[in-house]
Amino acid sequence: MTCPEHGGGSPTAPLILIIEDDTHISMAVRICLEKAGFRVATALDGVDGLEQAFSLRPSLILLDLLLPKLDGHMVLKALRQDERTSSIPVVVLSAVADPAEREAALEEGAADYIVKPFTPQELLSVVRRELP
Repeated sequence: MTCPEHGGGSPTAPLILIIEDDTHISMAVRICLEKAGFRVATALDGVDGLEQAFSLRPSLILLDLLLPKLDGHMVLKALRQDERTSSIPVVVLSAVADPAEREAALEEGAADYIVKPFTPQELLSVVRRELP
């Protein structure tokens, strides 16, 4: 995955939390976002992802649905129900291309749904569109 560069991340750049259990995907997304100037935090399971979301209060969350410990649907519901994270946009990154799964995630409060594999340009386009 090669990502277009747009400058380095500053301390005031938006923080994006990636909740993704596949370390290769997480690293590729992280590198892409950092090259585009964003700050990035990562979590490898749903429980850690929720804890980081509550403590870091990122500008945007990228969330896989198939996660260990707590699946993405449960994470999304918890994020929407907590006042600390209820307004943070959540973009689902999922290998599940089923329209019913996409619809369920959007009904649960996801801002968008990207099917893996995706291009860096697609990722950055959605991230920039959904950032507050």
